[in-house]
Amino acid sequence: MYHFDNSFSKISNCSHPHACIIYDNLDAYRQIASRYILEGLNANEKCIMAIDKYNERMIEADFADTEVDFPACIENGKLTIINVQESYSGNGGFDPDETIKIWQKEATKAVNEGYDALRVVGEATFSINGPELAEKLIYYENIINEILFPNFPFKSLCVYDKNLYNPEVIRTAISAHPILFYNDDLYLENIHYVPPEIHFKGNGIRDEIDIWLANVKRNNENLIALHESVKNFRSMFEKAPMSYQSLDENGNFIEVNETWLKVMGYERDEVISRNFGDFLHPDCKTHFKETFPRFKSVGEVLGLEFEMVKKDGSMLLVSICGRISKDNNELFKQTHCILQDITDRKRAEEELRKSEERYREIVEGTENLVTEVDIQGRLTFVNEACTKIFGLSPEECKGLKAFNFIHEDDREETSKKFDQWMKDKPASATFENRQMNQATGEARDMLWSINFVYNDKGEITSIKSIARDITERKRTEQKLIESERKLKDAQRLGRIGYWFWDIKTGEVEWTEEVFKLHGLDPETFTPHIDSILDLSPWPKDHQRGRELIQRAMENQEPGEFEQRFLLPDGSIGYYLSTFQGIYDENQKLIEMRGTAQDITERKKAEQELEKAHKELETRVEQRTKELSEIVQILKYRNHEIELLNEMGDLLQVCITENESYKTLSNICKKMWPDSNGFLGIFDKTLGLNTIEAFWGEAVQHNDPFSPEECWAFRRGKCHSIIDPKNDLTCEHMRKIPRHITLCIPISARGKTLGVLSTKFPILGSDVDRVQIVKQSKSLEAMAKRVTELFSLSLSNIRLRKDLYERSVRDSLTGLYNRLFMEESLSKELKIAERKGSAVSVIMMDVDHFKKFNDEYGHETGDEVLRRLGIAIPSFLRPSDIVCRYGGEEIIVIMPDCPLKIACDRAELIRSGIEDKVKIRYGGQYLQVTASFGVAEFNENYHSKEEFVSAADQALYLAKQAGRNTVQLAKID
Repeated sequence: MYHFDNSFSKISNCSHPHACIIYDNLDAYRQIASRYILEGLNANEKCIMAIDKYNERMIEADFADTEVDFPACIENGKLTIINVQESYSGNGGFDPDETIKIWQKEATKAVNEGYDALRVVGEATFSINGPELAEKLIYYENIINEILFPNFPFKSLCVYDKNLYNPEVIRTAISAHPILFYNDDLYLENIHYVPPEIHFKGNGIRDEIDIWLANVKRNNENLIALHESVKNFRSMFEKAPMSYQSLDENGNFIEVNETWLKVMGYERDEVISRNFGDFLHPDCKTHFKETFPRFKSVGEVLGLEFEMVKKDGSMLLVSICGRISKDNNELFKQTHCILQDITDRKRAEEELRKSEERYREIVEGTENLVTEVDIQGRLTFVNEACTKIFGLSPEECKGLKAFNFIHEDDREETSKKFDQWMKDKPASATFENRQMNQATGEARDMLWSINFVYNDKGEITSIKSIARDITERKRTEQKLIESERKLKDAQRLGRIGYWFWDIKTGEVEWTEEVFKLHGLDPETFTPHIDSILDLSPWPKDHQRGRELIQRAMENQEPGEFEQRFLLPDGSIGYYLSTFQGIYDENQKLIEMRGTAQDITERKKAEQELEKAHKELETRVEQRTKELSEIVQILKYRNHEIELLNEMGDLLQVCITENESYKTLSNICKKMWPDSNGFLGIFDKTLGLNTIEAFWGEAVQHNDPFSPEECWAFRRGKCHSIIDPKNDLTCEHMRKIPRHITLCIPISARGKTLGVLSTKFPILGSDVDRVQIVKQSKSLEAMAKRVTELFSLSLSNIRLRKDLYERSVRDSLTGLYNRLFMEESLSKELKIAERKGSAVSVIMMDVDHFKKFNDEYGHETGDEVLRRLGIAIPSFLRPSDIVCRYGGEEIIVIMPDCPLKIACDRAELIRSGIEDKVKIRYGGQYLQVTASFGVAEFNENYHSKEEFVSAADQALYLAKQAGRNTVQLAKID
């Protein structure tokens, strides 16, 4: 059999389906005539072949490889083959009026037999050859055009042998047919066609010439317009600013435009016929091999990225968008794609990403406070340092008034400064104030450096600030000020005392300051060389002081020592004594001079400094520990991101909802190993959320729960429970221990599809509510990202499922369509062959269905089919497959079912329809019955078509037996 295209469907859709084939090759005639009749047989049309050269043996051979049962069509009268002269007249002569009456009769008969139309192939014979019969032919063909086609469901293909007939006959045939074949070339608009009203007008050849010339002129104008359109399109195609390419089914280049060649640096002959993968970076070749078949299957691609190699070896990153085109048989023809250079964009995106990462590292890693405040004075951004300064997390700070954190004694002064800045509009400013920690109530001194952000109108839109904690510096400054004051007071008051020792006389002299230092009265106390040492109650200090003085005297060099002493209040004081010997010309010691300086405050300062040093070491150690904790948090965040990416990849390839449920539970188990929870999906039929997946410890219950039991489902946003005693608790949570509980709605396209419920243990046994809230916010953010990914995947899976159901369901009855039946029957027969089980089919047809349509209207006929689509499945098993076969015919595929059971089931359906399916029309109920044919597959059937045909023959027997009966297929 020849390969068919869809040309004949175009003919059938013409308002005037009168076609003619002029041939000089018998094979071309056979090809056109056979596929013309095949279309009619597949379209419920009765077909007649009035033939001469094209005999029945040839016809049977041409139909051998088709799905048409040629003998059956001959037997049941759907196809009739007659000698062409039988269609002309009884005596073999050509009588136009008699022939037209024959076709009128046959067309009427075909409709009465239930066919949609009569389709005829009529082969011209020697009976109409010669000039003397040309006028009869003109009359015959135009009467058909004027009377038969407008008033009868009639389609005709007239056949003329170009080499056999008189040119006048051929000319007449061409002018009388609006649709023309020359061999296998089709002309849907025959420019030589002359309408019947022109023929019958009487002006003859003159009118024909006028029509031909008008048609030739119109055709020429169309060709000129087409040529100009092609020329304009080609010009735009080559000059287009975007690169274009077209590939064949193997991925080889068919076409590229000049822009593509210019960008890639190739000549056209270096590209055409080569494979697209030859121009890709090696890392992208596998990706192309994987995506190209999917592109051909889906039909379009958007934003597919590849790295291409230019002729000079440089790389080009492109984004491809395109569609495929198909041939007349709806098979893949070629791709049409636009390539966009995204190299610079990708590079900019990478630089931006790195810049943002560096910025985040700097902002989040600094000890300084970084903030942003809007024009209303509300915090729009704060970094992690706010926790130490404000006592709140960044999320808790956002939206709060920055003014509320200022120490109440500093608010007025700060407010005045900002009022002045609003007037002066500086670019930046610095100031100091104190900020209050909301958790501890502690005040911290802060040095602020602020920058004002202006819009195009010169108005301040926000204020960005960096603040450094100068509390410790302030305290140190205060101490230094105090110490300096004391030093000045000591100097002013002469607190540095002097002493003198005359070696020759042994006299010792103290200044008043030395007496004051020790709290002694100069009137009652007489000092001597050992007095300054003896006044110390610590013997070791005495010994060390004497040794130092003795060494200095022996070495003739200055010396000093520190001495503890008791202050009048009983506390310990310190003084520093410096001394130096005075020698005569013989280097003999004659005098010792020294000072006694109170260093008690210095000693205390040193002790404070040592204490501060130890505190600093402690703080450094604490900060190191905090940084270590931050590193661990970052590692955990990275782990979460990896799991999110893994989840996104897995969800993209999930086919069923159950696969997506399992993927979600596995990812949750990995992401939160110490948690437990479940996934509830809303079931429209039940009106409840059913538990589809869970992880961690066994959930408290697996019972479905209503949407009203979950606050998150009702509110359409996340609901958290931190304190079960005080927070609103979802009713589906029967018992909540010390956990952070989150319920997150799963929503897509404005609809809530279900809810993800999780319970997380609270970290630590003694954690305040602020820390718990912080932990809850972190978990909530990640849980939302998980549900967003899952929601999108679940929505896409359901959309694909819905589209599939629409593709395999009959829109009127809701039953499976014929395409699904064909696929299901092939699959069930293979399963039965493998298992050695039985497969039966029931073919049923509504009795007198045409009567419902003709007498009660097509709406009543449609209602009959709808009611049957509801009723029939109720009598069958869930495994049985009910399909609309065509028209009012319904077929049931019954896997693992022998003939006896199938016959009983058919009788059950028949009686059920008779008893229960009644259609109300005009105050009365119309009785609906059906006839049934049942067949079981066996070795006598060589194909599923023979199997179905057997059931159909049994149905035919049921019709002959009086309808409303069940008949079994004959077993040979």
